[in-house]
Amino acid sequence: MSELEQLLGENLRNSSGELVPTSSVLFTKEVIGLYFSAHWCPPCRGFTPVLCEKYNELVQAGKSIELVFISSDKNEAQFNAYHAQMPFFALPYGDRDRKNKLSKKYKVSGIPTLVLLNSTTNIITNDGRSAIMDINKFPWKPLTTTEIIGPEFLKGNDGDKVSLTSLSSSGSFIGIYFSAQWCQPCRGFTPKLIEVYNKVRQAGKVFEIIFASLDKDEDTFNEYFEDMPWIAIPFSDRKRKDEMSSKFNVKGIPRLIILDSNLNVVNSDAAGDVGSDSQGGRFPWLPKKVYELEEKTQELNDVPSIVVLMEEAGDKWDAVEASLDVVASEVFGKLESGLDREFAFFVRKGTGDVSQQLRRMTMLSTPGSKPEMILLDLPNSGSFYTYEGDVTEENIRNFILDYWANKLRKQTVNP
Repeated sequence: MSELEQLLGENLRNSSGELVPTSSVLFTKEVIGLYFSAHWCPPCRGFTPVLCEKYNELVQAGKSIELVFISSDKNEAQFNAYHAQMPFFALPYGDRDRKNKLSKKYKVSGIPTLVLLNSTTNIITNDGRSAIMDINKFPWKPLTTTEIIGPEFLKGNDGDKVSLTSLSSSGSFIGIYFSAQWCQPCRGFTPKLIEVYNKVRQAGKVFEIIFASLDKDEDTFNEYFEDMPWIAIPFSDRKRKDEMSSKFNVKGIPRLIILDSNLNVVNSDAAGDVGSDSQGGRFPWLPKKVYELEEKTQELNDVPSIVVLMEEAGDKWDAVEASLDVVASEVFGKLESGLDREFAFFVRKGTGDVSQQLRRMTMLSTPGSKPEMILLDLPNSGSFYTYEGDVTEENIRNFILDYWANKLRKQTVNP
């Protein structure tokens, strides 16, 4: 089975309702667009005619492109009527499981979303809506990280500049910090980041941060940047900031991405790691396989997550964490992704606000002497699964395998 068939299944639906082999439709295409949309969504109904027009222009110009509609319609009748307006193909409506997996895989948090892929299913851009508006740039070859980050940066508000070449040649790790003064969590995190940044540099480590501002005007940017000891993209260069946001798939702030001196991603979301490392001892914050629940809560909302709650089971902490570490290594190896994580592992040792909230949401009883394991799949309509037995390495592994095989009884969290 080809990569495209693994991704989209063996058949796609044309707008007349006929099923056609995926391989015959997509095999020779240079660009494949996944269009996440639904008729009930007003912005989708506004964008779909524009997308159809651009698609027709591209096809008439002889461009090697195909689009696939991934429906979030509420029933098949609505899907059929909506798809009939589109000149391209669709994932069959009945394949809801694959639709949910595609939404999770490409981190679709709202619609309409257009994800553009190349012929080997690698992402060209998650912001296909913007890209497709300029058909002259087909096939929208993504810029390299070096091209996107740009040649130089502001050092302070006095106009001094620092070059990317000087950072790379020094062997510096580089943090890209997406933040804004209007964002309350950012205002809380920035002082902590400044403190850790200073400690890391005082310890002789080569580290620089580039501030990518989401402030609403230049005066606010200057006021916010004035207290930062690092460098920044000039506020006027909005295009560069937008390209960086797209490159690193920034959906919320604060967001801190750590790169090595060759501009490879070391940690795609390091804010939680830095926030729990006040002395900077874990620099450059390689992702851990297993996190304490309070350290990195955003991942609970983004990817399926194994969570073991053992607040009162102190005698089991070390054994359970060691078992989770083994299974996490296997999972990340299977996914071939430890940096852009598609699965997460958490423990909770001792009480905390997040664990109490999870117990309420998943209807677990108060903490006892026995560790309790759940699998949260919040991106999938707030789903979760509970495990009734002992939390051992073998049982953790089988729990995940049963989840992947759709053998578990799905429940929905209490809001």
